[in-house]
Amino acid sequence: MHAKVCARNNGSMGMPEQRPAPSAFEAAVEQGKKRKVVQLSKGSAYVLLMRRALGTYANVCIVCHLAGVASQMHPSFVCPSWPSSFNYTNLMHWRLKITYSPYHNKICFKCHVPQSHDALHPTFAKGISSCEFPNLIGPLAFLLYDSAVWRGKAEQHFGLQWETLTIFINWIKDRPVQGHESNITALFLWYYGETNPSQ
Repeated sequence: MHAKVCARNNGSMGMPEQRPAPSAFEAAVEQGKKRKVVQLSKGSAYVLLMRRALGTYANVCIVCHLAGVASQMHPSFVCPSWPSSFNYTNLMHWRLKITYSPYHNKICFKCHVPQSHDALHPTFAKGISSCEFPNLIGPLAFLLYDSAVWRGKAEQHFGLQWETLTIFINWIKDRPVQGHESNITALFLWYYGETNPSQ
């Protein structure tokens, strides 16, 4: 038994009609779709990595973690493990200096977690704090800079030298390194990789 093949006839000759070659516009649309799929898969990998990293520190004080002290979860600003040189006012001034530019995707200025189409952070609403990790990324970045050992490791990894806090802040505010939503999250994920090598 033979399957019937349906073909359009081209006039009286009975030849199947061939589809015209795609126009330049159609080819561009198809390429755009392929790029979007690649971009979404990269975005999904980034979201999964960020979720895993955020979840790792969800129930620990990041200040205690960096100091190597086991502790119950408490807000980082009241942590007894801060270095003796720490001044909470300096941290607050530092946090206020971090701003994001139009070339950054939507990032929470309070907790520094990217929104990633609501996959990592709920949509921002004026007057409503919906930060799940308000005391994680900012304090960690401040402490990494403050620690000569950790700063040296990070500088080597990123190929930079943060000789002053202003230079460090400007790097955080600058265009993100490839594959990241911001430089502060790149630093956070680098620290996660350093302290969780099996992940």
